[in-house]
Amino acid sequence: AQLSVEGLINVAPNRTRHVTDVTQKNALELIDVLSVLSCAGFEWGVDNLTGVQLTMLRRRHKELAEAMRTGDVLAAGAAVAGFSTVVIRASGNVELQSMVDLVAARTMRILAITSESEVWNTWIDGHGEVLDLLEAGDGRSATARYRQIFADYRAWIEKEPFT
Repeated sequence: AQLSVEGLINVAPNRTRHVTDVTQKNALELIDVLSVLSCAGFEWGVDNLTGVQLTMLRRRHKELAEAMRTGDVLAAGAAVAGFSTVVIRASGNVELQSMVDLVAARTMRILAITSESEVWNTWIDGHGEVLDLLEAGDGRSATARYRQIFADYRAWIEKEPFT
């Protein structure tokens, strides 16, 4: 039932269940939704970040880099999600965070990006630059750079072959 709710399998009454085809269009739409939700949460939370939360962001960035060094895609995905969670929680919007979690988990399962993929550098470099901007007190530029991560991610998906 959960796979059906997440759109990973198609279930029709009195019919065989089958795995949903993932198309480039589906992937791009999912990334667009994730971008809208995540960037809104980032924008709303960025001005509320504390020193403790900046430290947590730095920790998530280090976890991402380490996960990629060891080829641990699950840990990398958790670090990426954890990075945005810190900022979205600073916004105080609990409902938004639950929606981002749902879409982010679905994105990771559907796209199944391997540890060898260069797209991880989009997140590693982007998060590092966002952190530098936040630590310099430039929340506006940090938000713009965060949005660019999603634009770069989308561009990468657009050029990847889908079957």
